[in-house]
Amino acid sequence: MSKKKETKLKKLYINELTEEQYSEITPKEKELYLTPDTTEQDIASAIKDHNSNPLSHADIRALTDTFIHEQGVASAVWTVQHNLNKYPSVTVVDSSGNELITEIEYVDTNTVQITMNGASKGRAYLN
Repeated sequence: MSKKKETKLKKLYINELTEEQYSEITPKEKELYLTPDTTEQDIASAIKDHNSNPLSHADIRALTDTFIHEQGVASAVWTVQHNLNKYPSVTVVDSSGNELITEIEYVDTNTVQITMNGASKGRAYLN
């Protein structure tokens, strides 16, 4: 793992970076750091934009405490065990990256059931 990558994963808030660390990261990487004003919308936007410069699921999880569920088989109901021990917000996108309108049922603090009008495959981002 590169020094930059280690720094990025260890430091969640950009205001915690030293001047040297800040100068070593690219503008694209700077967008991925959380600030005290970071909103879920900012995180969702960064996740959607990452397709042009992909991060691994582990990177996204480390930066945002987001669990990513991959649904490889089209289904109208997805059951996701996320183990976040909370009732997370959920954003669902199809395999083309389009956000889907879904119904979310919280089975418990570690499991959600996602229901949509038609069978689809894609990703669910939970945080």
